[in-house]
Amino acid sequence: MSRRRRRKSRQNPLESLKQKVETEMRQAGRELRIGPSTGEKMSEVLSEFIEPWIEAADTLQSYDKLIGTAIIAWNAALLPKDQRQKMLDDMARTIAATADKQTLKDFQVIMADFIRRKERHFADHKRFIFSYEVKETKNGFHLAVASTP
Repeated sequence: MSRRRRRKSRQNPLESLKQKVETEMRQAGRELRIGPSTGEKMSEVLSEFIEPWIEAADTLQSYDKLIGTAIIAWNAALLPKDQRQKMLDDMARTIAATADKQTLKDFQVIMADFIRRKERHFADHKRFIFSYEVKETKNGFHLAVASTP
């Protein structure tokens, strides 16, 4: 294995996510300064948030889908109700383009469950999640989350 590949493989997953987000923002013509983390780690909060559904995520792909779905619901729950509904309707229209009616119905039920959980158990957490990265390690899945302060 070359030095470059070894160095890259040892890179901290959070540092990798930080570089990815900074690059995407720079390409979009925006400046983003990511400072040191303060307070509770959002990856830990999000892991606790998805806990009732974690048994269904036994592969990297299913875990990634669970995290992505949870983040949509998490962020929607932070919006005022009228904006929340618009966001969920937009997502449903996107899904409806490629999914059957049952999948769309399942999405709506899952979103409602996640949002209820967010409001009941995580109401004090007001940080929006704007990016994440999951990797499989020898000890399971590793989650890195980028969020607002």
